[in-house]
Amino acid sequence: MQLKPYQEIVGNLRYIHHENELLTVVFQSEYKIEIPYKKDIFDKLNGLIGERIGILNSENDKYKIRKVRRKTLP
Repeated sequence: MQLKPYQEIVGNLRYIHHENELLTVVFQSEYKIEIPYKKDIFDKLNGLIGERIGILNSENDKYKIRKVRRKTLP
């Protein structure tokens, strides 16, 4: 699966794999996406394995990665 412009996926990051200029990003819920390899993105994702994250394809393959905090009930 590839993200369309302005499409975001949110889930628990399970692992990443780098091969042939692509990053394969696998989420715990078995979502798997491929994005172009960039070292800074690889390093950021590597530090977030096991965390709940969001990846947004903002436009023209400019990906934004964020850690998603779980809401706590009062």
